[in-house]
Amino acid sequence: MNFFLLITSLLGFTLTLTAQNQPVPNGDFENWKPFSFCPSIDSLEGYNIYDEFIFTEFGECPTYPIIKKSTDKYSGNYALEMKPYYDGSNYYSSGVYSSLDLFEESIQGIPFTSKPTKLTGYYKFNSGTTGDDFVISVQVSDRFGYSIGDGTIIITESTNAYTKFEILLDYASNNNNNAPSSLVIVLLVGNQTFDTANPLSKAVIDNLQFEYPTPTSTTNYSATSSINVFAANKNINFSENVSDVHVVDMTGASKMQETASTQQLNVATLKSGLYVVTYMYNDTYFSKKIVLE
Repeated sequence: MNFFLLITSLLGFTLTLTAQNQPVPNGDFENWKPFSFCPSIDSLEGYNIYDEFIFTEFGECPTYPIIKKSTDKYSGNYALEMKPYYDGSNYYSSGVYSSLDLFEESIQGIPFTSKPTKLTGYYKFNSGTTGDDFVISVQVSDRFGYSIGDGTIIITESTNAYTKFEILLDYASNNNNNAPSSLVIVLLVGNQTFDTANPLSKAVIDNLQFEYPTPTSTTNYSATSSINVFAANKNINFSENVSDVHVVDMTGASKMQETASTQQLNVATLKSGLYVVTYMYNDTYFSKKIVLE
C-alpha cells in the first residue's frame, strides 16, 4: 500500500483508555530506539516513519535514511528531523504518522479518549528551491474511525529559527458528539502532490503539546454552536453577540483578536483563504472554519 494512502485512510479501532487531558504521546521526541530490522534507522516510539515503511514494502533497509533524531532541539535532548526520500535517482515526499503497530495497516493511530482544543509545537523549515511544504495534521476519531475533530497547517515559508505553530481542532463534524477513541498525527515534508521533492527540503519539529479548556465553574468548550457564523463583505458575522474572538490562519498564526462583545468583526486587512475562528458564547468556547474571499 502506498504510504500516503496508508496515513490518510485513518481506520479506527476499539482500544480505550480512561485518562483525561492526555498529552501528545512522545510529543517531545525524546524516546527513540534502533529499528530491529535496520540498526542504522532511528525508530521513533509511538510513530511509523517512512524509512520503516520502505522496509515493510521492499524488504530492504533504506540506503539513505531520512527520518532522524536531531540534537538541534527546541528543548530536551532530541527533536524530529525530516527530509525527502531519495531512492537513488529522485527525491520524493516523506512522512511520519502516529501508530502503535508498523505491520498492521488496519490499525492506525493510538488509543486516545480526550478532546484537546489546540496542538502547539515548534519547528524549523527549509522549503528548498522549488517551494516544498511542511504539513502538520491532527485528527481525533471515534471507535468507528470517523473523525470527530481535526486540524491542519501547511507551512510554506522557510525559517532558520524555531517558530511556534498552533493548530485549533475543529469539532464541527457530524460525529462530534461521539466519544473519542484514537488519535493520528501526520507530518509530511515535500509537496502535497507526492511528485519529486527538492533535495534541500528539511523540517525539524519539537515539543508538541495539546491544550485543553481551563476547567472552571463558568467556562466550557463545545463543538456545536446554536448561532450562525459566516463571512460576507469583508466581515465575519455572528447571529448573536459573542466575545473573545480569535482568528487564526492555517499556519497557526494569530491574525486578529477582539475581546469585547460583538456581532461583527472587520477582516478587510486579511488575505483570502481559510481561517479558524474561535469565540465565546454563553460562557462556552466554539470554533468554526471560515473562508474569506
